[in-house]
Amino acid sequence: MKFYLFFLGALLSAANLFAQIYSPKRIEMKAEVNPQGAVMLRWAPSNYELFERGYKYGYKLTRVPISLNGQPAPVGEILTPTVLKSSITPWPRYRWQHLMENDTSDWPVLGAGAIFGENFTVLDPDTADILQVASLNHEKENQFTFGLFAAEQFFEVAEAMGLGWRDTTAAPNAEYLYSIELKYPPVNVQPAKLQVSTNQIVTLPIPQLSAESGDLSVTLSWKRENLEDFYSSYLVERSVDGGATWSPINTKPLVFISENQQAAEAMFFKDSLAENGVSYQYRVAGVTAFGNLGPASNIAYVSGAPGPAGNIDLTISVVESAPGAMLVKWILPAEATANIAVIDVLRSAKINGDYAAVNLSPLSPTTTQFSDESPLSVNYYIVECTDVNGYPHRSIAMLGQPNDATPPEAVAAPVVHCDKKGKVKIHWAPTTSEDVMGYRVYMSNNNNLADMKQITTDWISDTAFVYQIDMNTLSEHIYFSVKAVDFRENNSPYSPPGVGARPDVIPPAPPVISNYTLPMNGVELNFIPSSSTDVVNYKLQRRLKGYVDWDVIATLGQVGIKPFLDTTVNKKRRYEYRLVALDEVNLEGISNILEVKPLDNGLRSPIENLLATKVGSAGVIPEPKSVLLSWDYPISDEPDLMGFQIMRAVGGDPMRTLEFISLTAAGNASNQGSPGGGNLPGDFAYFDLDAATFKKIIQQGKVQPANAVTPPLTTGALGVVVRYSVYATFVDGAMSPISTVTVIW
Repeated sequence: MKFYLFFLGALLSAANLFAQIYSPKRIEMKAEVNPQGAVMLRWAPSNYELFERGYKYGYKLTRVPISLNGQPAPVGEILTPTVLKSSITPWPRYRWQHLMENDTSDWPVLGAGAIFGENFTVLDPDTADILQVASLNHEKENQFTFGLFAAEQFFEVAEAMGLGWRDTTAAPNAEYLYSIELKYPPVNVQPAKLQVSTNQIVTLPIPQLSAESGDLSVTLSWKRENLEDFYSSYLVERSVDGGATWSPINTKPLVFISENQQAAEAMFFKDSLAENGVSYQYRVAGVTAFGNLGPASNIAYVSGAPGPAGNIDLTISVVESAPGAMLVKWILPAEATANIAVIDVLRSAKINGDYAAVNLSPLSPTTTQFSDESPLSVNYYIVECTDVNGYPHRSIAMLGQPNDATPPEAVAAPVVHCDKKGKVKIHWAPTTSEDVMGYRVYMSNNNNLADMKQITTDWISDTAFVYQIDMNTLSEHIYFSVKAVDFRENNSPYSPPGVGARPDVIPPAPPVISNYTLPMNGVELNFIPSSSTDVVNYKLQRRLKGYVDWDVIATLGQVGIKPFLDTTVNKKRRYEYRLVALDEVNLEGISNILEVKPLDNGLRSPIENLLATKVGSAGVIPEPKSVLLSWDYPISDEPDLMGFQIMRAVGGDPMRTLEFISLTAAGNASNQGSPGGGNLPGDFAYFDLDAATFKKIIQQGKVQPANAVTPPLTTGALGVVVRYSVYATFVDGAMSPISTVTVIW
C-alpha cells in the first residue's frame, strides 16, 4: 500500500494558519474533557525538525496529580509521575487503511501522506543548486503544515499521527499536570506541560446564524468571533418540515481558510434551493478539534424569491417648464415597460440626502414625465421604477433649480486660530439659506471690509479653510471674512470679520541647572529660572545616557523653582537631565544638559515575608523531616539578580553557609508547593532536607529546656533551635540586607 502526499486545492492558503509555528523550537499542548470524563490531549511540534523526530522516535506522556476529589494529592504520587505511554508513535499502515475506508473526509489521507508520503527528492550535494534546496525545504514544510492541519480537524487523525491521546483513566473531580516530550529531543527543547481539571467540562459557545435568501439560493453566515478558540470545523443542516427532521448538507467538514485570517469576520456558506416561495430552515453546529459536536445555532428561516427584472435603464432630464415649476422627464427602453409595476419621482435638497416621492400616487409604467409644482430652491431628482418582482431601479440624480436673483443670507463671523508656524485654520457655521453652493474666504491685516482680498481660488463647499500666512510682519492680528455663494452665483454680503492673533515665535530664555547633589536615595537638582517674563511652567526631562528620547519626570511651577529630588533612578545607570521653560504658545527655552551617575552603596531592597515551616511526624518531640523556607522579593524582575544565599545555625553553633539557590530554582520550589500539599504563600522557596543533622542533635541530647527558647515549647520539655538567614545576591556584587527566621524542634 502506498501513500502520496497531496494538496487539496481549497487548502493551499492554509499555510498562513500555521505561520506562527515556524518560530522557536517547542511543543504546544491543549486538552478537552469530554462529557464521559475522558481527558483528550492534543500536541503539535513547532517545526518540521521536531515533527520528523516525533513520528520517527515517538513521544512520552506522563501525568502528575495535583488534587484528588478536592484534596491535595499525596506527596508520594506527586513525586512519582504516572507514565501513560512511554512511546506514542504513528499507527501502522494497515490501521490507516481502515481509517481511510471508514471516513468520507480527506483528513486521514492528508495525515497519512504527511508521515508516509513518498514524493521526497534526494539531492546530490555536488550538483544541487540553491533553487532545488529551497524547493525541497518548501516541500517538507508543506508536508508538516498540512499534516498538522489534518490533525487539527479530526481527532482520530491526531491519534493516528501520534499527536493525540485519550486518557480514560483520569479520576473525576481531579486536577492533573500532563507532560509530553520527545523521546530524543534536540538541545533546549523542553517538555510541554498543561494543567487540566476533570470536573470543568468546557461550555461550548452557540453560533449566531444569519441568512440572506436570493433567487433559488441562500447565503448563510455566522461570526467567527468567540468561536475559533473552540471549533475547528462546522456542520450545516437543513430542514424542509419546519424543523422536525434535519439533514446535513455539507458532505465534508466546513473549514475556514483564508490567506489573511483577519480579512473576514464571518463564515459563509451558500446553498441552492429547489424552488422559490417555499420555507426552508437552517442551523449550524461547531465541531471541536477533539471531535465533539457543539450546540446547534438558532434556526434561520428562509424562502427564495425571484431576482430583479433586467433591462431597466433610465435616462433623466430636468427643466424649468414655467416660473416656479420643474419638469422631470425620463426615457425607458420599450421592452422594459412590461417588467415595471409602478414609477415614482423622488426629490432631495442634497445630492446625498434623504429622497422622498413628490408624486402623490404611483405613476403608471407608460408615464414619461412629471411636473413638480412646488420645488425647493435646490432640487435633486431621481426617477425610481419598481419592477414586477418588487425590486427598485433608480436613475442617477439630476439637479433642477428655479431662476433666482436673491443672494444667500450672510454668514456669522468665522472663528480663527493661528499656530506658531503661521498655519491659520478658519471655520464658520453654515448660512441659513438652503440654496448655497459654497463659500469664498477673504483676508486683511485690518478689520476694514473694503480691504479684504479673496484667498480662495474660487468657492469651496466646506465650512473650514486652512491658509498659510506670513509671520515676518509687524501686524499682531489678522482678519478673515466669508461670503456664501448660491447655485446662481449670487454672493451674500461679507460676514463680520473674524480675528486671529499672530503667535509669538521667540522662545523663552533658557533656564539653568545650577548644580546637583547625590544623597543615598537619588539625585537632587538645583535650578536658576528663565529670565523671560512669559514663562508659564517648567518641565524637567531625563534620559538614559546614549538614548535619544527625553522623558518628562516633573512639571514645575512658574514661580520659585525649588530643588527637585529624583528618587526613581537606577543606581547602576548614567542619566542626562535638562530643564525646559515653556511660554503661552509652548515655545521652549532649553537649559544645559547635565550628566549624572547616582551613588551606589551596593545595598538593594530587603527580602519580605520570610517564613519557616518545620515538617515532621507526630510525637512528643516531632521527628524532623525538613524545613520549608518561603519569602517574597519586591524586585525579582531585576535582570542582574542571580539568586539567594541560604545560611543556617543549629543549636549554639555559629551561622554557616548552607546553599546558594538560583532565581529559577527558588521560583520552581515555590511553585511545587509544600511537602504536605497546598501552595506556598511566597514567590520563592527553599527546602532544607538535612533531617539527619536535626535527628543527631536530638539523639545526642544537645537540646535546651523549654524556658530557654522563645516561644516556649508546647509539645515537650526540650528542643533544638535552628536559625536561618537569607539574602539576595546580584551580578555586580550588590546584595540585600540579611533576613533571619528561627525554627524550634
